[in-house]
Amino acid sequence: MEKWFDLIAHSFTSVFPVFLIFLTGYAFGKIFKKKAEMLSTLAFWLFGSILILTYVNEHLPKLDHIWRYFLGTIIIILIIIILYWIIGKITGRSFKMWAYTSIFANTGYIGYPVLEYSVGPRAIPLAVIMASANMILLPTVGVLMLTGGKENREGKVRFLKNAARHMASVPWIYALAAGWILGLLGFKLTRDLPGSIMNYVQMLKDSAIPVILLVVGVNLSKFKLKPGNLKRIFSASFSKLLIPPVLAVFVGKMLGMQGLVYKVFVLELAMPTAVNTAILAQGVSEKENGSKEEEKDFASAVVVYSTFLFLFSFPIWYSFMAG
Repeated sequence: MEKWFDLIAHSFTSVFPVFLIFLTGYAFGKIFKKKAEMLSTLAFWLFGSILILTYVNEHLPKLDHIWRYFLGTIIIILIIIILYWIIGKITGRSFKMWAYTSIFANTGYIGYPVLEYSVGPRAIPLAVIMASANMILLPTVGVLMLTGGKENREGKVRFLKNAARHMASVPWIYALAAGWILGLLGFKLTRDLPGSIMNYVQMLKDSAIPVILLVVGVNLSKFKLKPGNLKRIFSASFSKLLIPPVLAVFVGKMLGMQGLVYKVFVLELAMPTAVNTAILAQGVSEKENGSKEEEKDFASAVVVYSTFLFLFSFPIWYSFMAG
């Protein structure tokens, strides 16, 4: 029991500074109403890419980890979709948005800093693989869930092209590839770059996590939350922080994951709902002339509330995996 409390204390002290930086961004976003597009662009294109490039180069992921993570993620997605479909059939209600907000976790913006401070830098390359799965599945599976897959053949072709274009525009994929290839060739950034250039890269890397967390806070502060349906929103947020990691515990074992690989798989799926789920829901809502307005509001609310509840759920999951 004493060991369990020690693990809870360690994980809470690890995640609490991360949460405070996020909360600072959230407060500034509420106080200052100006948009933060440039800060978001810097976080997405520069700081996130530098973080991934350096971590992957220092701790090369293995192909064995990649296929297990992608297959495990896809299995869990299918289980969650089927589970909520069954619940919907039994209750006579639609739980599509519950499934949608449960499937996609904030494996990057929240996942990277939380895992670095709680597990250590070795966890980041593995977290990058999980984030890559999200990058690929969100604009494909996510859009299909939001639209119901009702497009005709021409619409489906256009959908696949848009999904491919979206994935090709994500800079983190190229940072992952560059860091991995350089590492395989024996080039280590910390060892082989000229000192002044490495200092420059190191400064950007050290700044990356605080900037990314501030951006998450600012972006979440811009979501307009409506007071109605709080019970439903809290239930969906709680389900997001419970069901995916529970499934990950069993699916990870089924796929033969062990040690750090297994721990990161479960903890990444215990992260709150990804910010991009609300952004994607908003985009679909606008495209369909506002007919999906309720779904957009629901997704935004689950993103915000699951992020706040995560402060209390993560220490439990961390202690469970480390115990």
